[in-house]
Amino acid sequence: MDPNHGEQTVPMVMRWRGRRILLLLAIGIAACRKGPPVKPGPCVKGDQPACQAHCDEGDFQACEILGAMYAFGQGVAQDQVMSANLLGRACRGGNKSGCVALAVSYWEGTGVERNDQRARELIESSCAHGAADACGEFGNLYYIGLGLPKNQERGQYLLTLGCEAGDAPSCQDLALILHGQGSGGR
Repeated sequence: MDPNHGEQTVPMVMRWRGRRILLLLAIGIAACRKGPPVKPGPCVKGDQPACQAHCDEGDFQACEILGAMYAFGQGVAQDQVMSANLLGRACRGGNKSGCVALAVSYWEGTGVERNDQRARELIESSCAHGAADACGEFGNLYYIGLGLPKNQERGQYLLTLGCEAGDAPSCQDLALILHGQGSGGR
């Protein structure tokens, strides 16, 4: 008892423990109110944070979109090396469009050292696995002899495959060739 106030005194240690318990309870309640972490929205061109989060989670289409954003400076600072790295990640993950875009980087030497052989391998593999735009690109390479021995018959065949699979540029290039106005090329 406190002789001056007629109350029982609580030892200082007990008061601290009580405050500590109240503090921990308040923190726990606040944490529960926040709920689970918010997932990012869908990856759309120009939304770097969402696309990066999806790419980091293994969404290889998001890696390809993010690679294109860096290639053209859409929503991010243009960075060809970052673009090539992201397109490579997308390609390794099985994203055919990422492989085609990476092949273009190798042909142009943007973000990677120019390497026609590697570009050809990427395009050929993508075409063999059903990427219509890759067949068209590969067909043009053969038709005009860019990085490959010129073989117009093979080029026309590959453009036909691309067109039949729904790649509009392949159809346009093929139409120009068949009407004698084109030499291939996108």
